[in-house]
Amino acid sequence: MSPETLCETFEGALAALERCDPSRGLRGEAMAAFAEHGYPTRKHEDWRYTDLRPIAGGDFDPTPQALTPQHIRRGRELLEASTLDGEAARLVFVDGQPLPGERSAEPLPGLTVLGGACAWQRIGALHDPALLEHHPLAALNTAFASSETLIRVDENARVEAPLHLVFITAGAVHRSTQPRVLIDMGAGSELTIVQHFFGESAEPAWTNPVTQISQGTASRLTLYRYQAHGAEQLHTELLKARLERDAHIKLGYVDVGGRLVRNDVHVDLAAPG
Repeated sequence: MSPETLCETFEGALAALERCDPSRGLRGEAMAAFAEHGYPTRKHEDWRYTDLRPIAGGDFDPTPQALTPQHIRRGRELLEASTLDGEAARLVFVDGQPLPGERSAEPLPGLTVLGGACAWQRIGALHDPALLEHHPLAALNTAFASSETLIRVDENARVEAPLHLVFITAGAVHRSTQPRVLIDMGAGSELTIVQHFFGESAEPAWTNPVTQISQGTASRLTLYRYQAHGAEQLHTELLKARLERDAHIKLGYVDVGGRLVRNDVHVDLAAPG
């Protein structure tokens, strides 16, 4: 979609939100930032090797949509056919929406999963206008995000089992999904997260996730991200992390699919160690 068409689409999506929705202000600011800067082009130094014309001209609708029974069924089929550990604690999303009936991550001691207003309060607390300016695709994520997920780890909690975040493209045609994940690590805590992005759709679709991480003093996070989209899928992603004193992060990215893939990683070393 062109920036002009996206703005019109956004106005319709905003009108559907309740007036008291805590996300309205942030969404509006993000859409205004995108309207001002538009899609990055190869004339921008940071984007000189990335051609976004397949996205800008792809007519991808970013408006969140409820899952149809067909997509729920297909999502479950793809999940069962995958090599993922069926016993692992996990959160599963299909075409950007939670998969009904999936197990919760709550049994993991020391870990809490929140969404809705709680997640948007955290997005507001981490809000940085420079993020919207320098990462226009992240601005689109903020404007159109759905099913936001906030993961909190208690201070000194060591979560031994990994948490799997599974994002499945089940065949929604010309759709754009905007997953938003926030990870808050308490001081001295430890956690491993594995993000999986996959699907078998032969139709073009665009996945545009943002992961924001806040690590307290001496916390340790391991995050692996495995992407295995279909040959016509597009994937653009931002990971932004802030590490306090003596915090440690280990990142592992593997891409084996997708027509166009770009991963931006921005780590703020906020204190010594």
